[in-house]
Parts: sequence; C-alpha cells; structure tokens
Amino acid sequence: MRRKAGIQALHGGRNILSAAVKMLSAAAFCFSSFAFTAAAMADSKLPDEFNAAIGQDFVISGFPNGITVKPVDAAAEASGTYSSAEYSVSVLGIIPVKNVTVRYTDRNYVIPSGESFGIRLYSDGVMVVGISEIVSEDGKSSPAYNAGLRNGDVITHIDGQRVSQNSEVTKAISDCGGKSLKITFERNGKTYTAELSPVLTANSYKAGMWVRDSVAGIGTLTYIDIENMTFAGLGHGITDSDCGEIYPIGSGAAVYADIASAVKGTSGYPGELKGYFTDKAIGELFANTETGVYGALAALPDNAANKAVPVAYRQEVEEGEATILATVDGEGVKEYTVEIEKVNYNANNKTRNMVIRVTDSRLLQTTGGIVQGMSGSPIIQNGRLVGAVTHVFVNDPTRGYGIFAENMTENEELLLKKAA
Repeated sequence: MRRKAGIQALHGGRNILSAAVKMLSAAAFCFSSFAFTAAAMADSKLPDEFNAAIGQDFVISGFPNGITVKPVDAAAEASGTYSSAEYSVSVLGIIPVKNVTVRYTDRNYVIPSGESFGIRLYSDGVMVVGISEIVSEDGKSSPAYNAGLRNGDVITHIDGQRVSQNSEVTKAISDCGGKSLKITFERNGKTYTAELSPVLTANSYKAGMWVRDSVAGIGTLTYIDIENMTFAGLGHGITDSDCGEIYPIGSGAAVYADIASAVKGTSGYPGELKGYFTDKAIGELFANTETGVYGALAALPDNAANKAVPVAYRQEVEEGEATILATVDGEGVKEYTVEIEKVNYNANNKTRNMVIRVTDSRLLQTTGGIVQGMSGSPIIQNGRLVGAVTHVFVNDPTRGYGIFAENMTENEELLLKKAA
C-alpha cells in the first residue's frame, strides 16, 4: 500500500513538474513574441535622426513601457558638450532595435495663432492646369501635348518675353499668325524649352491648354515667429485644384479673414468655413511648400513676447489629450479639446504625422469636427506647440491628420538660410 502511494506521489510530482515546464515555456514564448513584436514596431516607427533641446534628457514620450533608450557614450551625453550623440533603442534593455542619432539644438519658441487668414498667391509664370484636344480643319490635335507640355508645368517665357498672366499667354497664341512659338517652362525645378505650334480653329489660333496665374483661399494661421519676424500657416502646401501640383509662388499676400459661417461636415462630405478677406495685412508670402505657407510678418501682435510657447520636438508628442486653436465663427479664436489617437515619428509624409479626433462638444455642434479652412489650426499639448491640423477624414469629419510643428519650423529655417 505504501509502495502504491509512493508511486502515485511520484507520478503526481512529475505531472506538477511537467505543468510547470509547460507554463514556463508558454511564458517564455509570450515574452519572446512580445519582445520581437515590440522591437519590430519600434524599428518601423523610429526615424534615424532626432532633434532634442540642449541640456535636456532625450526621451521618446509616445513609446510603450519596455522600450528603453540609452546613450551609447554615456560620458559624452552627460557632459552636454556634444552637438550630437548616438542612442541605442532596445526592448527591456536586452533586444536591440536600432541606434539613432540625436542632434542637440536650441529650442524654438513661437506664438500659436488660430486666426483665420486669407491667402492670395501669384505664380512665377503661369501654370498649365489642363491639356486637351482641339478641332481644326486638319482634324483633332493637341499642340500643347505635342510640344511636350504637361499639367503642372510653369510657363515663364514665350519667344523670349516674360509672361506672368493668363491674358499674356492667350494673346501670344491668338496673335501667332500660324507661326510656332518658343516656350520656356519649368518642371520639377528644371528649365526646358519647347516649340509650340498653335492650330487655327473656326475663330482663332489655339494651343489646347488651360493656364492659371493666381489662387486664393482661406486657411488658419499656425504660428508667428517673433525672432525671425515670420509666420506660417496651413501645415500643407496649396495645390492647384485641377492638376494637384503645389502652386509655384512668385509673390503673395496674407491678410486676416472674418468667418461668417460654417458648413457642417458629415460622412462623405467635408464641411467648410465661409468668410471674407479683411484689409488688415499679416505680411507678404515668400514660400508655398509641402509643410505650409510662409511669409514675412508686417508687424508683431500686441504683447507678443508674453504669448510665446516652446515648440515640441517630435519625440515629445504623445497619444492623449490635447487642444487646438481655431476660428469657426465671428467670435474669434477659441480653444477646443481633441484627442491625439496615433503618433507616427517616422512618417514619410511630412504632413500626416498624427491622427487627431475632435472631442469638444462645442466644435462638434458648430462644424461637425474638422472642416476646410481649419488647416493650420495649432495643436497644443503639455504647454507646447506640437503640431497643426492638416487634413480631415472625408468619411469621419471628427478625425483628421496633423503635422509635427517641428517639421514646419525646421522647413522655415531652411527657407531662411536659402534666402540669406
């Protein structure tokens, strides 16, 4: 009887041991799966380079617990004398993800705005926005296409004469008398020439192309840079509505705008702000780029120095509560609550770095969420300017994309260096 009991006890011990081994194996598998999944996620979300404020620790706020960041050269990092340093990113300090370079810079301070502003852009030449066939005595043809012109090209000269207005192009074509015209145009930053041969229709000579020399619209001013006496808005470039290319700027002006009403956005239909330009100038525009429009400020707003806030570095932006500044009625700038639902530090698209959702009942009641004209609305989190609203989700107007404020200020610095 005792022998039988001993055998039963031995079998029971083996079962317990076997169960324990299985549990440990399962736990190890789960840990391994978590670690490698976290490592893959971190690698895909991380750029190779970051900027950080001089004298402050480098921390990636939006990463989950378990992702650790440590300086490769701790002594150099602690000294605070290096202009850049290398950091290693790992899972629990065990599984390496990648090394990133951190450049130490002086933090930027700007004044968040939220004011509606009117924009007028005049191209440096005229942009080709449409090409089609035309009917002549010889049948259908497209002189513009045959000459090599395409949508988005900017015509700067015709027969050596500078052109900057639609009417100048129309006149040159209609007065050609059947002769070919030498066209000078720009495409992707390069200059080309072509021979355009207009054809005679029933009424006049035509080339089969549409051109545009200016655009205008309403958006939101993102910030004012008091140090450089500049301003920035929209958070994305102004593109031509026909060809989709960023509109080339020869000159431009920005003025404050008054909002008269808002058309509420619904699923499948983006709403919009309706307003009009005032005579109060903000300044002259000097750039229309992927990250927004930039201009030289005419005058500082009252008490400007007291309104400046720090610009967040991308790694300081985190999921969670935030606010936006926007003008959606005749009562001026107001602050509204939003939720940052997703942050992508390594976004290839410079204007879609985060996903935000409007949570403020007042804004939802007035606009339904994000509407056209709110592009550029500053996003504030933890007392810093972290970004600007750029796009609305057409099928869900409560949600949209935002750009990192750092992308906007970084591009501004590059533009000013080129102009210097």
